[in-house]
Parts: sequence; C-alpha cells; structure tokens
Amino acid sequence: MQYKINQLIIVRYLAIDNEEGLADLTLTPTNPSGVDQTPIVFTEIGDGLYTVNFTPDTIGWWLVRVSSLTKPKNIYSKSYFVGTEYTTYPPQEDGKLTSIDTKLGEVQASPTTNTVLARLKDIYDKLVDGITATIDKVKIWNGTNIADVTADGKLKVETYQGIGTSQLVIIKDGAGNNYLARVDESGRLLVSTQPPSVPPTNTSVIRTVYSNMSTTVDDDYKIPNGQTLIILRLSSSSEVDIVSGNVVELWYDLNGNGIGMQIIDVIHTSGSSTQHDLYSTFIGDSVNKIKMRRKRLGGGAKWIFGRWEGYY
Repeated sequence: MQYKINQLIIVRYLAIDNEEGLADLTLTPTNPSGVDQTPIVFTEIGDGLYTVNFTPDTIGWWLVRVSSLTKPKNIYSKSYFVGTEYTTYPPQEDGKLTSIDTKLGEVQASPTTNTVLARLKDIYDKLVDGITATIDKVKIWNGTNIADVTADGKLKVETYQGIGTSQLVIIKDGAGNNYLARVDESGRLLVSTQPPSVPPTNTSVIRTVYSNMSTTVDDDYKIPNGQTLIILRLSSSSEVDIVSGNVVELWYDLNGNGIGMQIIDVIHTSGSSTQHDLYSTFIGDSVNKIKMRRKRLGGGAKWIFGRWEGYY
C-alpha cells in the first residue's frame, strides 16, 4: 500500500507477552534520506496493545522502529512507502520487482530455463516419472547406483565387505587410533569406561596379600579417623582347584570386632585372575575397619592372592 504525504499514519503494536505499563515504548521514524526523526512515545490502549501516529513529510520509503529500554525484547520495524496519493498496490522501484519476476520464471508448461520455477518443475517431473515407472527403482547420487528394497518394501542397506576379509567395525579414538568394536553374547555393543584412579592430591591405599593357605586368613585395615576412604577395586587370583575353588571377600567391619559386618564385594577364583571396579565410600571413626578375607572352600593348601586399592 502507498500512503499519502503529510497525512497521519497510525501504528499499533502488541507488546511481548501482552505486557502493560510500558512507559518508554517509543516509535522512531526514519525518512527516505536515512535521517532519524524525533522518537514518539506510544499511548497504551489496553491488554498490551499500544498506538502512536506519525506524519511523513517526504515522498519515498519510511522506516519505523519500535523499542523499549526497560523491556528490550520489544523490538519491531516496518517500512511504509509515501507518495502523492493513496494507492492499494506497492510501488515498483529501480526494477527490483521486475528482476525478481525474471528469476522466478513464469507459471506455464515450460518456464524459462534456469529460473526457480523451471528447476522446481524439473524435480516434480522426475518424481512423477519415478512413481509411475513400470520398473520400481530409486537412483542414488549420480544415477549409477540403484537402491534395492526388500520383499516387504523396506530399503535394503548393506555394509561393504572386501573379498577374503572378515566383517569388522573399527572405531577411532580422539587421537585417531583404530580399535575393533566388540559385542557380548547377546550381540550388544560392549562399552567400557576408564578404570578409576587415585586423584593426585589424595593418599593412596593398597592392601596386598599372597600366601599358601588351607583355611581362612583375614587382613584388617583400620580406616584413619575422620578420613573418607574410597575403595576403587578388588583383585584376586589363585591356584586351580577343580573340586571346590577359593574365594576372596571384602567386608566393612563397622564395629572393628568382626560382628555385624557388611559385605562389599566377593570374587570366586580357581586358576583365574579377576578384577572388580568399585566406588565404595567409608568414613573412619578410629574403630571401623576394612577386612579382606581369603578362604579355601575345599581341603589342602592353595596359593591365593588378594588386593584392594583405594584412597583417602
């Protein structure tokens, strides 16, 4: 629409979130020469709606900007073309609209080559050809590769496997090193985290026992008073015992006398080496202890190894 010179133009603005009471909501007109005019304060109508008038005194494009210093999210701009009379069609300046029409093309059976409508029509025609073709196929990339579908209509996807090679999946780490992906018995991808370690500012605690034994042997560690002990892992191994086996247990002896103990972890071993990562926390009170218990479950003596590691 074209507005008439020296006639009021009414501008209405709905505030963000319909906020009321915006006393500094202003309209700043800018004339066709790019010069800002004196800001005009809006009048509140109600329910977050505001109104203001300005009078353009020059023919050409006027820009108006809405702003508020206290509520800066209220920002808006709009352009008005001002001429000698009111009209209901937009003015055409410098051939800009003609240039846009030329680039868009014509709505007809054969739009001008390389226009937007011509390219859209080309895409449409190819899609129609693909849908109505007697041979069902989808071309991928440059048309040299053909996508297949399964009997139930699903897209068939295959991984490449070289001749004489195994089908492997390689994963790269942050440094670019290659690692083979592994799966468990159910086919799920195995994911592991870095083993727990002692922070550089803390005191490391390592309790290691290894002996030839035939009964039960305990190793007690009294937690330092007031210190928070964090147990990171339990490790164990032993000689083979195909009849009964051996066990290494880790207990929290809260009373320090072996009564009312709480189990932390257990490893059964017979000729194997096993390690469990833990993160168990205990606060020392000058009485409580950590007890590592090694037991033979059968007769005779066997070499049994046990170790737990932590810090405080």
